[in-house]
Amino acid sequence: VYLSFGFHPSRADSHSGHPRLFEQLRHFLAHERAVAVGEVGLDYRPSCSERTKERQRLIFRGMLRVALELRKPVVVHCRGFGRPEAEHDCLEIMKDELPQLFPIHRHCFTGSLADLNAWRLLFPNTVFGFTAASSSYPQLAAHLPLAHTVLETDAPYM
Repeated sequence: VYLSFGFHPSRADSHSGHPRLFEQLRHFLAHERAVAVGEVGLDYRPSCSERTKERQRLIFRGMLRVALELRKPVVVHCRGFGRPEAEHDCLEIMKDELPQLFPIHRHCFTGSLADLNAWRLLFPNTVFGFTAASSSYPQLAAHLPLAHTVLETDAPYM
């Protein structure tokens, strides 16, 4: 069994992004079975305030910096609930913080074909996770090499 450690964006209001959070993350990631940073990213629920979005972006940047420092792949959560803002912000932050060939697992991808192509263009090593709950999975997966596709359950949520 291997582990990933991160900070889910839906918990951003419970934390200010204090440096201690990132120190704790480094401590957990030092474990020999810790192989990735994640789940980290953005979750722009309809009820999400601008203050919460800003806090999510701040914490996401910090998590990406830790991943880069420790050379651990990133498991990225990015949900916009039908609006493009989260995908856009996520990619912009990652362009600022990570090299183009950094290993990324785009967790529970539910975006459009245009989103998928944007990710592939900016981060060609991205592996996309799909769940059976995604009605667009067969069409999107057809545009990816098998080596860039993983199936996920994300149980009990999807």
